Amino acid sequence: MSWRLHRFKSRQRVTIRLAVGLILLICLGAWMTAQAVQRELRGDIDERLRRNAAEIVPIIEGISPEAMPEVGGFFQQFGLDFGHEEWTLVVHAPGAEPIVLGADEQLPDVVETPIAELRGRGGEPFTTDATDGSDDAFRVLAVPIDDGRVAAFAAPLDDVKAVMRILHKTFAVGAVISVLALGLMVWLVSRQVLKPLEDMVETAHAIGAGNLDVRVDVDCTAPDVERLRDALNTMLDRLQAAFAQQERSEARLRQFVANASHELRTPLAAILGHAELYHEQMASSPEQIERVMRHITAEGTRMRSLVEDLLLLARLDEGRPLARDAVDLAAVVDEAVTAMGTLDGDHPVVVDAEPVEVIGDQQALRQILDNLLTNVVVHTPPDTTATVRLRAIDGDDGGCGGAELTVSDDGPGMEPDMAQRVFERFVRAEQSRARPDGSLGGSGLGLSIVEELVRAHGGTVRLDTAPGRGATFTVRLPADRVRSRVRAPA
Repeated sequence: MSWRLHRFKSRQRVTIRLAVGLILLICLGAWMTAQAVQRELRGDIDERLRRNAAEIVPIIEGISPEAMPEVGGFFQQFGLDFGHEEWTLVVHAPGAEPIVLGADEQLPDVVETPIAELRGRGGEPFTTDATDGSDDAFRVLAVPIDDGRVAAFAAPLDDVKAVMRILHKTFAVGAVISVLALGLMVWLVSRQVLKPLEDMVETAHAIGAGNLDVRVDVDCTAPDVERLRDALNTMLDRLQAAFAQQERSEARLRQFVANASHELRTPLAAILGHAELYHEQMASSPEQIERVMRHITAEGTRMRSLVEDLLLLARLDEGRPLARDAVDLAAVVDEAVTAMGTLDGDHPVVVDAEPVEVIGDQQALRQILDNLLTNVVVHTPPDTTATVRLRAIDGDDGGCGGAELTVSDDGPGMEPDMAQRVFERFVRAEQSRARPDGSLGGSGLGLSIVEELVRAHGGTVRLDTAPGRGATFTVRLPADRVRSRVRAPA
């Protein structure tokens, strides 16, 4: 409910701000328009004042100051009126009372203005008030005459004030109507324009509540909003993937710790058990002591191997870079196969290796091959034949090219469920690939190490197997880390 109130307040703020801005613009425009109209009307009056002054001043110059009081109706007799019945002519003479011709209801205060001040106006129109102190105003043009007199032509601004009052009322009514109309329009438009953003805010609140499955789904033609929507959805996809990866990593870590604890507990318990036999003097004869020490050494070696595998996986998980040297992979194959023949004579090995030079870590590549061969020895019965093939591929089969190393056997193979989990950590082979004595053997980390080391070299590893037709592990390294090399003939 709070976000709905916030949405309402957002539209309200936008409407109020735009309405205030419109009022300011209307007031500014109305003021500028009123000033322009007022200048135009006053300019028209000034022009008429100048025309009348040009016609009447020559006549006044021909009348002596003494005769001016007796010519009150002179201008009307000759048809020289002021064009308006309320216009006034005030003639000032030095040392004499001003003579007023024309209307006598409201007089401009130029009647009381000193002649020197009127003469200082320089013949330019100006605005003055009425003599009775009312709010009436006049437009006045004072024209100096050669004999020292000043003729002041005054026209009332009543018409200008009336027009301005009408204009102000029109502007006021128009402003109110415009603000109301625009406010309503802004409210409706802002509701439509802000809806995509409000939907995004609602989606953000849902995400903040822990729902990472929601996405921003707005229908808007604005390119900026569409780009924002796409960016938010992309970010949400990445966040969801990151959280899912984090959950998987935490689950794997918990499982890893549990399995590692279990794997370490077994040899540790065996060592402690045999040590207790020795300390309790239950193994007193030299043969018994030798057997106990042999078991302790074997379990200690097994635990050391397990710890080393765990440390290697930890380093690989941290993303530590491997060495990048030129490695003769065919020589690595020869060394690994020779070592396997020395340690185990029950599994014949067939080698078909082309000369291929790889850019990588020689020890890591050797461990990949050792673990794959050890997998054959541990999980297949005696007399199972292992085949190691190495060749350079150029990508004609649709791949990217590189080096391909395969280790296959003709053993019992694996069930599909087991084949899918074979590269997981601490996964043991099922009974069909167990040792002849029935033990499952191994720590369940060998193939996990193979996958991590291959991935660290930028390659891939794949398993092809089925019950009754053996297992084939295929390792491929990308072309940018492989160089073919032709050996010199012996």
